[in-house]
Amino acid sequence: MKRLWVCLCSMLALAGTLSGQQLQSFSPADRATGVNIDTRLQLRFDAPPTVNRTGKISVYEQPSGRTVDVLDMSIPDGPQQSASGPKAPYTSTPYDYTVHGARPTNANTVPGTPTGEAERTSNTEYQLTIIGGFSDGFHFHPVLIHGSTAVVCLHHNLLEYGKTYRVHIDAAVFGTPQDVDWTFSTKNKAPRGRKLVVDASGNGDFNTVQGALDHVPDQSKGYHILIKNGDYEEIVYFRNKHNL
Repeated sequence: MKRLWVCLCSMLALAGTLSGQQLQSFSPADRATGVNIDTRLQLRFDAPPTVNRTGKISVYEQPSGRTVDVLDMSIPDGPQQSASGPKAPYTSTPYDYTVHGARPTNANTVPGTPTGEAERTSNTEYQLTIIGGFSDGFHFHPVLIHGSTAVVCLHHNLLEYGKTYRVHIDAAVFGTPQDVDWTFSTKNKAPRGRKLVVDASGNGDFNTVQGALDHVPDQSKGYHILIKNGDYEEIVYFRNKHNL
């Protein structure tokens, strides 16, 4: 009798797994307008979702169909062990932090492009994204899970103002019955003035702290950034910013 009870419980658990993870909503909403260019995509399920190591999350510009960003879920998030050795592998030629002008971004530079005497990092071995102009790239998690919500972190600095984008998520990524597909449009213009509001809910000038810092020109002075209450789970990196 005990063995039968265990078997029935196993079957119920399996049925719950198969019937769970039903997509209920996503944001930005379909055909939403006025979206910040540093937005993150959120998908809400009826149960904690499982992220599979297969499939892709893609963003296309509309109506041209140009590919803007692709997150390949088969690429590992990053190394699981720290580097071995008695000390950090510093190079004799340090990274030049005084360089001004156009900063490397994911839009114009391949993540893993070496700086100083660093060796090129493969952008297929681990997930890499350029943040704050650091072209060597930071390891990052393309999908974060919080309860029943999956947060998709696109590569930085790829969305533009006044554009419409189509998001396509392969069914294999979350094991949904079919692919997920929707569109949204960004704000027409960048914020003006030296006061910026960061609000994770999307009601400010930027959704992320890094988005606001990327907006501030190098060597600029007197910017005030107000960060509203919220969860900001992100890597923040910048240089050549003054009097913030």
